[in-house]
Amino acid sequence: MCHSPPVLADAPEDGPKNRYLSIMADNDGMPTALLVEVASSEYFPDSVGEVKYVGPVTAGGYYPLISTPLAQVLPEDPLHIFDCMIHPAATFEVRAGDGISSWSPPLVIATSPRPGLKKWGDCVGAFTGTWQHPEGNVSIVDLMAALQAFSRAPTAPPDHWVDVHDEGPNNIVTMSDVLLIVNAFMGNDYPYDPGTAAMPCTD
Repeated sequence: MCHSPPVLADAPEDGPKNRYLSIMADNDGMPTALLVEVASSEYFPDSVGEVKYVGPVTAGGYYPLISTPLAQVLPEDPLHIFDCMIHPAATFEVRAGDGISSWSPPLVIATSPRPGLKKWGDCVGAFTGTWQHPEGNVSIVDLMAALQAFSRAPTAPPDHWVDVHDEGPNNIVTMSDVLLIVNAFMGNDYPYDPGTAAMPCTD
């Protein structure tokens, strides 16, 4: 049986993120494996062609990548996918299939692009009652968003919008995430290696 391609998550989760991909599986309760491949990367061209698969959901409701296909019944809600392989200024192809030989056409989805003269770290846009998508700049706005998420403020953005720390994000926001966004604001390089097609990263 053919699987429908994944689609972008509904708003507000349809915007790009630094360390997560947000999609909808769209397969009506059919067991589905999801393949994720690096399609392009501004900073890590050797990672192009790296492939992993969506694994079982974590206790926090997020989906890690694993090395082998896993067909599973996926919810209708957005899936927030994370891994050391997922990095800023890159595009990814996500395919749905049976996990063996049949795969759908790809959904092409991008992470947050290079923000002007900075290297990375654009997490959000302006707060207008809700947080907007990244605006092409790393500024005090991104730091405020991360601090709100860290302090669990009622107006905070979702954690996965500002969870940027460590080789594989840990699905929570700590001062390590805030400090890393400060480093990005200062113009520092993205600090983690996303691996290569020949040697995938491991969280």
